[in-house]
Amino acid sequence: MCGRIRQAGDGEQYMESLQWNPRQTFALPDGPRYNVAPGARPLALHRLGDGSEQTDRLFWGYKAPWSIKALANANLTTLLKGSGMWKPLLRNRIIVPCDGWYEWTGEKPDKQPWYIHPKDEKPLLLAGITAWMPGKEIDAPHGFAIVDRLRQADAAYENHADAVERLRTTGRA
Repeated sequence: MCGRIRQAGDGEQYMESLQWNPRQTFALPDGPRYNVAPGARPLALHRLGDGSEQTDRLFWGYKAPWSIKALANANLTTLLKGSGMWKPLLRNRIIVPCDGWYEWTGEKPDKQPWYIHPKDEKPLLLAGITAWMPGKEIDAPHGFAIVDRLRQADAAYENHADAVERLRTTGRA
């Protein structure tokens, strides 16, 4: 799915879209984030721990204990097949709000980023799964992955980048 997201809206805008009422008042101390990459700590909404509505900045990327690297996205097809890597995370669901995401087309060094976002500018709510629980470190072994289901939606498109490239070259998705 996405390699980078944009979280430039204020936390309240995201929470209003869900009628989310966290215990503590949330403030974005770092200000808006226009280009959030895996390895960063985007805002996440969850009910982990005591079940109350909460907001935290969690590590984007999950590294299983036996894995070499952290993965930023988890394909829904793989999740539904019961993959051993993702199975322990399935009960720990989060929502990652964003304004849109970036896809790239072309080959290095001429790659072109495309910003994908809703026309109405309302927040997108991305599903995520995480190994994090309150009290744990905010790092890759306790990170999260965004669930990517769009690859299975249309077998003609390998991924979003193909759809973006088709739109750029033909004017049609």
